[in-house]
Amino acid sequence: MDPKTEKIEARKEDIENFLDEWAFVKGSPSRNQKRSQILKWLTNFKPSEVEDAFLILAKIQFKEDHLIRDSIAKLAKEIKRLFKDSLSRVKFFPLGESPSSSGGMYLYGLRTELGLSEDNFPYTEFKDNLTDTQTFVFFDDIIGSGNQATKFSNKHLKGLSIKAYYVSVFAFEDGLNKVKDTSLFEKVFCGLTLSDEERAFHERSYVFTDEETRSRLRKMCEKYGKKLYPKHP
Repeated sequence: MDPKTEKIEARKEDIENFLDEWAFVKGSPSRNQKRSQILKWLTNFKPSEVEDAFLILAKIQFKEDHLIRDSIAKLAKEIKRLFKDSLSRVKFFPLGESPSSSGGMYLYGLRTELGLSEDNFPYTEFKDNLTDTQTFVFFDDIIGSGNQATKFSNKHLKGLSIKAYYVSVFAFEDGLNKVKDTSLFEKVFCGLTLSDEERAFHERSYVFTDEETRSRLRKMCEKYGKKLYPKHP
C-alpha cells in the first residue's frame, strides 16, 4: 500500500464521523456518494498533506436545509415589502454572467415563496431582458469577500436605467459591507449574516485559531485553488 493510501485508510473512521456530522443517513445513497467524493478529493494531495486535508474536512460548516429555507423566506418577505404592487415587473437572476451561476440553485425556492411565475425568473442573461422590466434582483448563495458582486456591478450596471438589487442567502460581515459601500446596487441585503470569525482564514478566525496552522493551510488551499480557478484561488 502506498503512503497516501495508507494515511487515508487509517482515517476512515474519521470520514464516517464527518458524514454523521453533516447529517448523511447511514446506508443512504447520498452518504455513499459523499464518501466516494471525499476519498476522491483526498487523493489529490501529497502524502505529507493528507493530515492537513483532514484538518480542513473537520472544520466544514454544514448548514441544514431548514436554515436555508428560513433565510429564503426572510428574503422573500423583505422583497414583497420593498416592491409591493410592482413585484410582477421584477425579474430575478443568479449573480454572474451565466444563468447557471451558483445562486441559481436557490431561485426555485425563492419563486415559490414569492408566488411568482417562471416569467419573472428567465433562464437567460439579464441583458436579454431590458424591456418590460422595472427592476432586476440578482440572487446569490453567499457573499464572501464581496469582490465578485462589486466587480459584476461595476462592469454591468454602469449606465443601466433599470434599478438593480442584490440579495444573498448568507453573507459574511466584511463582504456584505463592502458590497453595500462600493457597488452600484440600489440595495443589498441577506437572509443570514455570518461572523467573519467563522471564516477559515480570516485574521479573526475561530475556525483555525493558531496563526501558524492557519497560514500553512491557507497556502495549501491557494496552491490547489490556483489550478481550479486561477483568478480567485
